[in-house]
Amino acid sequence: MRPDLNKPNAVDNIIYSNNTSNNTNSIQFGTLENDAFHGRDSGNIFHAKLGNDNLYGGNSKDILNGNEGSDFIDGSKGNDFILGGKNNDILLGGEGQDSILGNRGQDSINGGEKNDLINGNQGDDFIDGGKGNDSLFGGKNNDVLIGSRGEDSLWGNLGDDTLCGSQANDYLSGNGNNDIIDGCGGNDTIYGGKGNDTLLGCGGDDILYGDLGNDTLIGDSGNDVFVLGVGQGLDIIADFTKGEDLLGLSGGLTFNQLNITQVESATLISNSIGGEVLALLSGVQASQIGSFDFKL
Repeated sequence: MRPDLNKPNAVDNIIYSNNTSNNTNSIQFGTLENDAFHGRDSGNIFHAKLGNDNLYGGNSKDILNGNEGSDFIDGSKGNDFILGGKNNDILLGGEGQDSILGNRGQDSINGGEKNDLINGNQGDDFIDGGKGNDSLFGGKNNDVLIGSRGEDSLWGNLGDDTLCGSQANDYLSGNGNNDIIDGCGGNDTIYGGKGNDTLLGCGGDDILYGDLGNDTLIGDSGNDVFVLGVGQGLDIIADFTKGEDLLGLSGGLTFNQLNITQVESATLISNSIGGEVLALLSGVQASQIGSFDFKL
């Protein structure tokens, strides 16, 4: 469920930028109350203090620091740097190529237009890249990352994260813990990272790496590649379709090192050296799997 991002705070004071074309880069500080900062066309530097503040950038490159309190920050136009600070903030990049850091608290972030760099840092954050080719980092705790539009790169980092790419071709990595990673359309490259993850290609020709842990891989439609490796745990491949999908081998693993056996209604693939079970192909007959179903 997407949070409501159109929720500015009620404020006690209004602070207008004193920057002009001849007077730029002066820092304006807030008060201990709830302040509303309004930027001008030239670069604005706003540093809020205590209180639940609203910070609005101008038409140029702004530096907006919410500091303490649950703040509402809108970069507006220009390539902005936005820092949420403590507490639960709403951070909007607006137009331009923005750098946004949630810092502490449960933040709700939208990059807006163009190619943005967003890091939720601490707290359970919601991050939507918006338009453009964005780079999203969840940071610590349990985050939700959505690429939205463009060819995006998403890293869950620490915590049990939920990642969704876009209709374009995205790169998604859960990194640590138990993640749910959905390509959400396009030809995606998906890494589970550590933990027991669920990977979904969701349309397109996807490459799915379970990585470490016991993972569940679902390619959905398209010609997908499910990559196996030694020492990476057991991957359950739920929808391998012969003639459409392939099994990739990584880390020097070869087809001749594999044992392929039938276990009830599934195919079990194990390493003949040491006997490690690498994957289980649900609903697939072992007699139908041969070297032509693999790629290095």
